[in-house]
Amino acid sequence: MKEEKPKNEEKYKAYPIDTITVYIDKEIKFKRNTVQMDLRKFFFTYEITIDGVDIAY
Repeated sequence: MKEEKPKNEEKYKAYPIDTITVYIDKEIKFKRNTVQMDLRKFFFTYEITIDGVDIAY
């Protein structure tokens, strides 16, 4: 995970969440049609969790 826009944005799908935009690689395989993303703020950093994504692609 990086805290910047990807260099090759056309390879990613953008999801605006709260005050940030999350970019997910279009080649990632999803386990189901609905994916739950959660954003937690801790001081000045964010933690993103994604449920429903097969990260071993």
